Amino acid sequence: MKLLPPAETYIKAWVTHAPLPNPSAIPTVQGNLNEIYSTHDSMIHQATSSPYEGYYKGLAGWKMGAVGILPNVPCLSGPLFNRFVQHECSDSVLDVTSAYGGTTTHTLEGEVGFVMKEDVNPTSGGDLSIEDVWDCVDFILPCIEVCGNRFSEALLVSGKVPIADKLADGLMCAGVICGLPVSKTRVESNFGGNYEKVDERLKSIVGSLLVNGKLINEGTGVNCPERGPLASLAWLANHLVKRGTCLKKGEIIISGAICKTSAFPVGAARPDEVLVDFGPFLGKVGVKIVRGKVGASKL
Repeated sequence: MKLLPPAETYIKAWVTHAPLPNPSAIPTVQGNLNEIYSTHDSMIHQATSSPYEGYYKGLAGWKMGAVGILPNVPCLSGPLFNRFVQHECSDSVLDVTSAYGGTTTHTLEGEVGFVMKEDVNPTSGGDLSIEDVWDCVDFILPCIEVCGNRFSEALLVSGKVPIADKLADGLMCAGVICGLPVSKTRVESNFGGNYEKVDERLKSIVGSLLVNGKLINEGTGVNCPERGPLASLAWLANHLVKRGTCLKKGEIIISGAICKTSAFPVGAARPDEVLVDFGPFLGKVGVKIVRGKVGASKL
């Protein structure tokens, strides 16, 4: 499989921890949606093959986002790689350069995550429904997405990076921090029944983002693509089927931003404690940011 030049460019920037420094280094993605996804496909192929498989540790799952960014495109998906997903919270502090591949981080987002119990195979009756997809879920969990990309801060500030190139660059994901998982059985019990009840409760779930104990941003599940975390997951399942693949057992899917902030001073002298709280049924997850470092913390 011949790699597209943009994919090769982003892969090298990730592996070498060297963000693209100037406009001449930007690969050409002409805003064509198929080229954006073809770039993602090539990145996945390279990240799951020699010699880079050991670095990326394989495909972890998918992210959803970019609501309304491109004309007539409701949302987009992008790949998540195991190297950049933290499954447990700890008090250690991780250097964003080594932990997240030299990305320029710019936003933190509170999201509902899903872990798949089994593959989501296409049906003979048309598109997969929310019920079809929920049947294949194992756990849900609170997550923080650390958004970033492989362009230098100076290049980003210049405004010379086309949006299509940002989207082709793994949909601007630097890393994901996952909180404690909640079983599907417990979710159904807490939310009062079948997938319809779960769908409605996840649409109305409130996510609160706090920095050093101060509420910075708050939102509900309708901020997700397709106006709900489960609807977002179903959209992704159908999108992947149309591209000749499917959601797989064990994959993690983050369903889109419910709350977010760019107000975290990476490089500041004091640490910032960032907390996303989804309430008693889904719980909370936090990150500690210290002088350009990102690490999970017990909160």
